[in-house]
Amino acid sequence: MAQEPGASERSFQLDVLCPTCGKPHRLDAVAVVVPQPIYFGGGAPASARTVPFKAAVTCPIRPGTNDVDVLVPVSEGDIVKRVTVQRVTLVIAGSEEQAAPPSSAALAQRGPVGWLAEEIADWRKRSAETLRRFASKMVGTSTGGIAIYFSVLKYVGVTQSGSGWRVVAGLPPLLLLSSAATFVLALRPGVGWISDEADYARFRRERLQAMNRSCTVGTALFLVATLAAVIIYLGVLL
Repeated sequence: MAQEPGASERSFQLDVLCPTCGKPHRLDAVAVVVPQPIYFGGGAPASARTVPFKAAVTCPIRPGTNDVDVLVPVSEGDIVKRVTVQRVTLVIAGSEEQAAPPSSAALAQRGPVGWLAEEIADWRKRSAETLRRFASKMVGTSTGGIAIYFSVLKYVGVTQSGSGWRVVAGLPPLLLLSSAATFVLALRPGVGWISDEADYARFRRERLQAMNRSCTVGTALFLVATLAAVIIYLGVLL
């Protein structure tokens, strides 16, 4: 089955009480999880947690399949798409198999280990704030560049140059204005109807992706405007 872009598989193990035979079973399962997008960031790390999800469990003793609530260890904001139980084992009292594996709740409390995992969680937490800060600075930079550009044109005397340069001289300010407008769109507040964590996670992911697209387009327009201004400046001088 095709997975959603960005989805990953996470294996986990836990013990559940079988609704068919009433005995404890050990599940080896795989969850398909869609993480939140990560762009840039800094700040407090996102917390780890568990998400309840229903999985089909086939009893190894009596015929029958039932949906059982399992706790999937995920990071804050991650969305669980599917849980597949790969193996069901009867837990026998007094045997070596009786030693229960770490529960999903314990795995969530333990969280990621290592500085790299902490930094990834840190970036995820501050993605929106960093994108907004970048867009705000680029709005001021783009609009300020328009005034600087006209001042330089007046200094180099573009009005005394050929008609061809006077025509193309209007291109950079138009590009800078378009860049500023694109960054403003990135800062525009969005509206969404949120009833639970899944709705919020989906809304947050869509907003971050939209902000990232606007910032990418705005940056490209700004760079093209800068390149055009340099070409016009050199053309007028030479």
